[in-house]
Amino acid sequence: MPDDAGAALAACAEQLAAPGSGVTVSARYEGPRDYLYVPSRRSPRLLVPASPNGAAARSMMRFSASLSARETLGRLGLAAALRVGAGRFLPDGLSVVPQHAGGFADHLAGVLGVESVVFSLGVGTARANRKPVLQAFDTDGRSLAFVKLGVTEVSRADVTAEAESLRLLESSSLPTTFEVPRLLHLGEWEGMTVLAMTALRTTFAQRPKAQWHVPLTLMDSFARAFGPTTVRSLVHMPLWARLAADVARLPPTAVQASLARSLGRLAPYADGPGFVEATWHGDWTPWNMARAHRRTQLWDFERLESGVPLGLDALHYGVNTYTRAHGLSVPHVHAGLVMGRPACEDRGSADAVLAATYLATITVRYQKSVHRVGGHLVSDRAELMANALDDWLDSMEKSR
Repeated sequence: MPDDAGAALAACAEQLAAPGSGVTVSARYEGPRDYLYVPSRRSPRLLVPASPNGAAARSMMRFSASLSARETLGRLGLAAALRVGAGRFLPDGLSVVPQHAGGFADHLAGVLGVESVVFSLGVGTARANRKPVLQAFDTDGRSLAFVKLGVTEVSRADVTAEAESLRLLESSSLPTTFEVPRLLHLGEWEGMTVLAMTALRTTFAQRPKAQWHVPLTLMDSFARAFGPTTVRSLVHMPLWARLAADVARLPPTAVQASLARSLGRLAPYADGPGFVEATWHGDWTPWNMARAHRRTQLWDFERLESGVPLGLDALHYGVNTYTRAHGLSVPHVHAGLVMGRPACEDRGSADAVLAATYLATITVRYQKSVHRVGGHLVSDRAELMANALDDWLDSMEKSR
């Protein structure tokens, strides 16, 4: 998939068209268009269907807890304009020629049990696990499903993992204060792994400043919803065995050597007082959650994992929220840890051990991606997280 988002969207649209069909870029007034770049091909957020207007409009009605008031107003304005047909004034679009049956839209209609569908298409930023994400609509513009496509080794594994997570969520004791997608379909099409799930109906009323308050109580109730919890030392949890095995399997690099040393330094702390063993979302951030109808909506469950110490989600939330606002650096990572679990500021505390465990976990995640297709896009982040872990352990050892 090309790094350029506009080119990547065009390539995906062509891949999803029927055999024998091609995709051409069409400017305004150059004839009928099947997709519209929003807002333009140079800085695309999405490809939306040129018709029906309702589908194009609803493609923009996606809201998360991370959106600013300005971003929310922008989406509402675009949705209103698209609903009345203003999409024809957008500068860039795509045309599928010639039109044939047998494309992904026909396959998806069969999966969802409707006569025909249209869809919007996004690909996100260039990264190792980049994948097409679609929102499917019927011909009246009603939202039917979100669909993720695994098109590489990494993204196929992610899509399959999310399907397993959705199955686990359905059988869990998740409190009714949460709303999560339901699995609709997992299958294959033309070598791609296809995951379809219900579309959560988010609202624009998200209170942007609330993202700076880590939802600790919600995270605690989520983590405990997957079975009985026990208290044990970190070294006796499945997470610790997975970390050790993953580090041992990594190709020899400076980051791998740093991780191996750091696990050795962390081991005496991990064999100390116990933590509650639970489950974590794995990527709980303000942009993967929303609030609607007095419930918390969560999505993106590719990283759901059990056998981990309670509290990792709060640390991940803090680090990602803080570094997104202030930039990625070792001091900012450390500040994000404190945002997530304030008690870890005391480097002699159990929460400081938990923070070191989180840094080891996330560094291993990034470093595993480094050695896959597109891994160059995450190599700097893996190295920085390894350095953040090393410095954090230094400060823990000084506090003894």
